[in-house]
Amino acid sequence: MPGHAGHETADYTVENLPDLVKEALSAVLEADKEPAPSTISETLIKAISSFDDDIGRAFLGLFPDQEALARMSDEEIKAIINDGGSNAAIVVKCLRGTTVLIAISDPAKANLWVASLGDCSASTYPFVCVT
Repeated sequence: MPGHAGHETADYTVENLPDLVKEALSAVLEADKEPAPSTISETLIKAISSFDDDIGRAFLGLFPDQEALARMSDEEIKAIINDGGSNAAIVVKCLRGTTVLIAISDPAKANLWVASLGDCSASTYPFVCVT
């Protein structure tokens, strides 16, 4: 399913976010076999937020510090972002959009966590634990 203005960020999300969420939740469950529902909520928030922040950090990482960036000419900036390779791929991920909708229940089916981000809303609140 394409994202906003193209499929690149949606594809990147499908390829990477599920494993990041699984790793984060696995780490929580290794530390505590029965974590509090709020711990699972916080883990989902951190995993998705970190994933989103990493996309922005990758873009900012293409450039030197803010002062140097302010001194760069338009041509220098264009040369960096339009390299036709890895830099351009990083830029495209920031220009495209995607949404996230995750639903997880515990083995006993006593708790349901729903996480939505972007314009894909599953509830009134972005992250919910229903017990």
